[in-house]
Amino acid sequence: MKIPIDKFTYYLINIILMKPILLLVIFVIFFTSSVHAIPSSEDIPSRVSQFSGLRAGSFKEIQITDPLEPMFVNLLEFGAEMAIKKLQKENLTSAELTFAPVPNSIYLQVGAGFNVKFDIDFFDRERKKNFNVNFVVFYQPWTSIRKLVSVSNPIQKN
Repeated sequence: MKIPIDKFTYYLINIILMKPILLLVIFVIFFTSSVHAIPSSEDIPSRVSQFSGLRAGSFKEIQITDPLEPMFVNLLEFGAEMAIKKLQKENLTSAELTFAPVPNSIYLQVGAGFNVKFDIDFFDRERKKNFNVNFVVFYQPWTSIRKLVSVSNPIQKN
């Protein structure tokens, strides 16, 4: 027994029943046809290899190169200037300090950005006093955030 249906109702029922199938077909076509480019090893800078084996949350010592990588130079200068201001503000040193252009060591920790730990020597203007200071700079390159996280108390070397 056939139930009489007008043409409008017939097409409406077909569209309602076919819509999920059409959406599925469109979804499959769209996501399977797009090509996702995977960079080849030639596209990755050689300096990234020094970060291989670095696990999130752990610090890894970074080999100091000559010249120093621009990212580390930028963070070293920022961190050293901020560390000097902090040490003077807390009266841990009264001397006007300058810092060595090459750190003793650099450690890198990866998380929601980079924590870069520098071990560096500071000098007074006359270079009579030599202080060793460790400081950590947080850096998030995709947001350009740089922040001094911690500074150790200066240890006088001579």
